[in-house]
Amino acid sequence: MNEPKLSVMADGLEKAYAFLRELHPDIRPAIFAIYLHPRNDRRGHYWKSSWNTRGENGTVAELDEMHISSHLFHGSEELPAPQNVLRTMLHEAAHSIAITREIQDTSRNGRYHGNKFKKLAEEMGLVVEKDKTIGTNGYVTTDITLEGMQKYAQALEYIKGAVVAYQDLQRVKLIKGKGKKRQGMLKMVCGCGRIIRASRAVAYGPVITCGDCGFDFEVV
Repeated sequence: MNEPKLSVMADGLEKAYAFLRELHPDIRPAIFAIYLHPRNDRRGHYWKSSWNTRGENGTVAELDEMHISSHLFHGSEELPAPQNVLRTMLHEAAHSIAITREIQDTSRNGRYHGNKFKKLAEEMGLVVEKDKTIGTNGYVTTDITLEGMQKYAQALEYIKGAVVAYQDLQRVKLIKGKGKKRQGMLKMVCGCGRIIRASRAVAYGPVITCGDCGFDFEVV
């Protein structure tokens, strides 16, 4: 019996992302991170230049990171799991394009997505609606257009493989380790790369905003 592996999930997402980049060259290279975000309203996140890699000649290259929250693999009342994951990937890819084109697509403090993000998201084939929680200035992506579903059909197939791998993992009985429980400070990173450490109560309490770049700190 073959055991399910997390690498199968990552491979499916990476293939889907590579397909998107072929269609949209302005999407930047990115490393995927899959984990359950403590805030269930966060489907994903995009961090610019959060990874440094060193080549054979000693040069240092920066890579972005795309976070896909694992709760998306369960699906939602509105969307099945593969479509839910693809919607988030397209949403974060729109942010990637904004970086390439040097477009400020969110508010200064990252609280909402503005009109420029709306145009990028629609370019990516997303359904964009007003964010009723914050008023008239913000937008949310709620679905993928019919044209987008047809355009990204191959990417959706790759993501379906990742979803199946996730569901297989859910059937595996995991045994909790016996290591010592750590009560140390949690590492938090913002959009510009600043790092702070905070207690669990502070890290998962009210949002902490970076005074330099205006983005919120996230637990990593």
